[in-house]
Amino acid sequence: MSEYEHNNVNPYAADYVDVENDRPFSGGTPEHIPDYLVWAILETLFCCLPFGIAGIIYSAQANSAKSAGNYYQAIESAKKAKKYLIIGVVGWAVMFVGYITVVAIIAVVGNNNMN
Repeated sequence: MSEYEHNNVNPYAADYVDVENDRPFSGGTPEHIPDYLVWAILETLFCCLPFGIAGIIYSAQANSAKSAGNYYQAIESAKKAKKYLIIGVVGWAVMFVGYITVVAIIAVVGNNNMN
């Protein structure tokens, strides 16, 4: 059961849904629902391939649902795409910091063995 169903909030009742804050409010149009496709493609190319592909899939679903007028599905797919993008970037950052740490440790140990 999703948040909207659990809280008895009808996302169709609002003119615009604020995906960032997970709450609907009036004013605006449903076309403002982000699909994160550009970010998903960039993550696939530069960060983490598996999470980037998942982000592309959910971004495409959000875009298709928004075009079809299914705004509830578009919101849910956009939230999933954003989740996978965040996981991918954080995972990449952790791996990058770990790699730099290992290289620094090897450099220090290598210099100590040279003396």
